Amino acid sequence: IFAASGSRVTIADSALSGNHASYNGGAIAGGSNVTLTIRSSTLSHNDIDRFLGGAAYLDSGSSLVVESSTVTHNGGGEYSVGGAFALDGANASISRSTISENNAGGAAGIWSNSLLIVSDSTIAKSESAYGDFGTINGNVVFFRNSVITGNNAVFPIDSVGNLGIVAKQLFISNSIAAGNCLGSDHSTGCPTPDIKTSNLLVSNGHNVFGSNVSGSVAGDRQQVAHHGCPRYLRRRSVGGTGGEPGRFQTAGRQ
Repeated sequence: IFAASGSRVTIADSALSGNHASYNGGAIAGGSNVTLTIRSSTLSHNDIDRFLGGAAYLDSGSSLVVESSTVTHNGGGEYSVGGAFALDGANASISRSTISENNAGGAAGIWSNSLLIVSDSTIAKSESAYGDFGTINGNVVFFRNSVITGNNAVFPIDSVGNLGIVAKQLFISNSIAAGNCLGSDHSTGCPTPDIKTSNLLVSNGHNVFGSNVSGSVAGDRQQVAHHGCPRYLRRRSVGGTGGEPGRFQTAGRQ
């Protein structure tokens, strides 16, 4: 789908799968000042060779709203950023959604240089090729009632592995950020924080961090167990088939 500059596009109760582009938006590419809404839909197995947005890309002045949707198994090649979404000057709100098992050269989940709001969502099991881009890499990020865990980077940059969230300014509350590691099987452990900010971190409390975080407050909990994953974070078993991608629950603290 190509969304021309200034257009309004709504995708509802739909699936976009198996699309490919050389660059910028495997399934959806938007120009400037586009309004894109994705509701109750699935974006899966879309990819790009390089540059931005394995599933979708939006240009400056645009806005993205994702509600009750699944974005999984999207990605790009070694020189790509934003395995699921790349937002180049576009604001985004993602709620009640799962973004999992995406890949990119960097920021395997979401890359944004504008405002990003994530609420009531799970970002999990995605893989970046290189370094400390994080799974979410943003400018101003609000992360509420959400989970980011089980993501990894294959190759470190300056001995730094994947960080869950990398942002200039991060406002986080009632969320879990833990178990984002170096190595595709997490065998090297999690030597770096799950969160990195270059300017401002504001925690409103009631978070679980898998590593020490500067700026956490009373009411947050920091607990590191085997390879950096909190002992009381458990993947939900579904139908005897093991963990359901992107779905997690907290069990009793051991």
